[in-house]
Amino acid sequence: MKLFIQAGSGSLSPQIIANEIGIELELFNVDMAAQRYGENEYYKVSTFSMVPALVIDDKKTLHETAVISVYLADKKPAAQLVPYAGTFERVRVMEMLSFVTGEIHQKFIPLLPTFVNSEAKDEFRTLLSHNLTHLDKQLSDGRLYMMGGPFGVVDAYLISIVPWVVRTKVDIEHLAHLQSYMDRLLDRPSVIKAMRDEGANVTDWRLP
Repeated sequence: MKLFIQAGSGSLSPQIIANEIGIELELFNVDMAAQRYGENEYYKVSTFSMVPALVIDDKKTLHETAVISVYLADKKPAAQLVPYAGTFERVRVMEMLSFVTGEIHQKFIPLLPTFVNSEAKDEFRTLLSHNLTHLDKQLSDGRLYMMGGPFGVVDAYLISIVPWVVRTKVDIEHLAHLQSYMDRLLDRPSVIKAMRDEGANVTDWRLP
């Protein structure tokens, strides 16, 4: 399978899941500004023109971080990266993935471009701080991973985007549980490998 990524983006999540289950993905780093990978035009792969995109075969391509991560996790149920379909635990994971996608990942996006004014960016920083506080509270009972069980798709998604607080200047100094959780995830071999495969420095992702 081929995974189209952009270094330093949410596309890190499915890479982590693939590492957890021992699947080797062929990685293609996309120049999103030019919509190209190498000499090829990306829109021919992804009609959404976004990353990640997972090419399963000549007829099947999947998009969206959470969807691809769950699809890969289901390849190896014994790894317990996502609960079985049809269970309430599965619904809870899907609920959290929806929250992470809409209320965390998408709230970071306006903080990245230069054309968004500083007042608007401050509003999004406030929203992010509030939403990240929810995660900190969930971790306050001493759980190691976000859903209270083993490492899973929610954790892979969060480690791919929460460190963006550094470059977007979102203050989480008061969220001690979340910071410890991030440090714990960054020590996981699957995360380290995914970052190195992208050419990232794991140290650069650690929160100050």
